[in-house]
Amino acid sequence: MEKQESIRNLKGIGEKTEKLFHILGIDTIQDLLGYYPREYEQYQIPVSVSMARAGEKIAVLGKITQSISLRNTGRLTLVTTTLKEAGRELQLTWYNMAFLKKTLVFGGTYIFRGVVSEKKNRLVMEQPEIFTKEQYQTMQNRLLPIYSLTKGMTNKMIANMVRQVLEEKEIEQEYLSEKIRTSCQLAEYNYAVQEIHFPKNRENMILARKRLVFDEFLIFLHRDRCTVDNECSHFRSPVHEKITNITIILVA
Repeated sequence: MEKQESIRNLKGIGEKTEKLFHILGIDTIQDLLGYYPREYEQYQIPVSVSMARAGEKIAVLGKITQSISLRNTGRLTLVTTTLKEAGRELQLTWYNMAFLKKTLVFGGTYIFRGVVSEKKNRLVMEQPEIFTKEQYQTMQNRLLPIYSLTKGMTNKMIANMVRQVLEEKEIEQEYLSEKIRTSCQLAEYNYAVQEIHFPKNRENMILARKRLVFDEFLIFLHRDRCTVDNECSHFRSPVHEKITNITIILVA
């Protein structure tokens, strides 16, 4: 997959979605990969119902011991149930997700992740994510990328498109020699792009950010030199030979 390809070539992007990405300045694969998360959320260790507090985004481990109700309000379909533990209650509510009535098993133990709020003196978690203990364990302590959005765009849409591109074995051939990377303590380029979007931990994210900031600095230096030398028409990408030459001068 070429970095200058249109994102329209990605599975799941039609005309409407393409326009939403365009609003964010994303038209090509390169634009998409360079649209870094603005922050990250972490899948924390699940807590008990008794630890739930209004205003917090948490993961709660609970067993469904109350009936799962389904009712229509006219425009909305509501699925609700309540977790109970040591005299504390947490009401779970989902909107327009009627299938959960059959998916959630009475007596089953799940992890519910979402924001806790207080309504009519009751703690409520609306639209929580649902995981089995096994599913959550694979994600625990991982960093979830959070992207800047526009109306009609979801974080999941961007993450899925980035993940689709990253399934390619190699996005771009590394242009820095191993000697330079070792000297500057820099990660390999493809590894850095993978870890800036989906870091396994905070240390990997910091390492990825360091490499990508380094690349952006080199691009800035090269563009500045182009302006002085009136050679901007030759600028193509970070892999350009002249940028490598600048790198050698910097670390020599």
